[in-house]
Amino acid sequence: MYLMEERNDMNPHRIHRIQQMEEIYDRIRKDIATLREYEESGMWLQDYEADERGELPQGLKRGVLSQDGLDEVFEEEKALPSPPRKYPVITLCGSTRFKEQFLEAQKRLTLAGNIVISVGLFGHSGDDEVWTEGTKEMLDDMHKRKIDMADSIFVINVGGYIGESTRSEIEYAKKNGRGVQYLEP
Repeated sequence: MYLMEERNDMNPHRIHRIQQMEEIYDRIRKDIATLREYEESGMWLQDYEADERGELPQGLKRGVLSQDGLDEVFEEEKALPSPPRKYPVITLCGSTRFKEQFLEAQKRLTLAGNIVISVGLFGHSGDDEVWTEGTKEMLDDMHKRKIDMADSIFVINVGGYIGESTRSEIEYAKKNGRGVQYLEP
């Protein structure tokens, strides 16, 4: 009888412990995201090169400047369980000449209960800013980060067309364990 009562009793110590661990878990996730931003921003490379030139003080701890160390942290992050998502996240990929099909797919997938991430500009449909120096490369890299955020990608392959950038995104998605769906079989 005593064991049964103890099992049904909400142990305040257990609840407090779980709350503390959740705070740590959330903080770790946020801290790892901050480390990833630091590495991807270019500031990490600048700091690394300054260290190589001997511009940092001798006693400064510099484990963060070890690429192997950062890669290890990011690999360990992948092993952390993700909180359950209520809505699957899908990133749209495909040639930006198919703007109307992008918009239709975004609407249809959203109404089906998905969070949809799309392109920011339609270079082949009139957004000429894409073609300024360095912008296309930045957008291509940014789109890979959008794929990182998604559970899967949805390829807008009108008439079966898949260009070089889209082919690269499909390979990236598969390599990183994302599902791939197509508008047309």
